[in-house]
Amino acid sequence: MIGIDLSKSFIRAAKKIQKRGKLRFNLLEEGTITRPSLAAFCPPTPRRRTTFLAGNALHLPADIGSFDVLLAANLIDRLPEPKRFLKQILPSLVKPGGIVLLTSPYTWSSEFTPHSRWLNDSFSTIRMALRPSFRLLHRQNLPFLLREHRRKFQFTFPDATIWQRL
Repeated sequence: MIGIDLSKSFIRAAKKIQKRGKLRFNLLEEGTITRPSLAAFCPPTPRRRTTFLAGNALHLPADIGSFDVLLAANLIDRLPEPKRFLKQILPSLVKPGGIVLLTSPYTWSSEFTPHSRWLNDSFSTIRMALRPSFRLLHRQNLPFLLREHRRKFQFTFPDATIWQRL
């Protein structure tokens, strides 16, 4: 298994948890008030089977290979070229018969994607981009709660789709 994220700090944290089985951190309560907290692997999860890499989904290592299962969570609306990822990169990453799980709230922002490259009617555009190489198996809202601090949360309903490589 390979876990890739653009955030080097996320990858450092993942590697620490992988090595030690846990990571102590300060959880934001409010303002600058924090409390000590712990993130830990759930035994019997095999920690050594995953490689964590800081990387860009549009510029992956040439020898990364292809996979039976690929998760692209909250990625599409954070890419400068989402159509290139969907049409050119994604098909090469998934073995024939393999599965892709895409999740995205489609929170387009010029900070990540030039406005001219936003996917208008995101799901329909994704379906058209993937149609030559993938078949849609399932689609649903996948609600999750993101904690910012003790009294502030974001409740989000990303679009979750499962695709099979043809």
